[in-house]
This record gives sequence, C-alpha cells and structure tokens, in this order.
Amino acid sequence: MNDTETLNWVAEHVVSFRPQFGTAWMSFVDDEGYEQEIVIQYLDGNVPSCIDQFRECVKAARKNELVQS
Repeated sequence: MNDTETLNWVAEHVVSFRPQFGTAWMSFVDDEGYEQEIVIQYLDGNVPSCIDQFRECVKAARKNELVQS
C-alpha cells in the first residue's frame, strides 16, 4: 500500500489513535461499518515513535480486514 492509499484508508476509517506507555490503541470503522479496535503492545521496552506506532496500527487493521473478507 503506497502513502496515498494509506492516507485514503486513514481518512475513511480511523476514529481515534492513542499511543501511551508502550501500548497504542486505534479505533476504526471496518468495511462493514462496525467500529473495531486494534491494540499494539511493545513488551520489550523498545517503544517506537508515534508515527511508527500509528503505521503498525494501520497495518494491523488492514490485515484484520483482509482476514475477515
């Protein structure tokens, strides 16, 4: 997925994003119109930047959508 496709997906789906203390939460609306939540935890103590956490959340959400299709 290129940057434009990613930004289009974010604009259409993301409800909220909350990076905190080694855990990032993202709420989004799936293709069926249901609100879902993705939680990413960084247990190794090596917490990436907020943008990297956001990318991981988007990637996990997209992967989740593909699995449900």
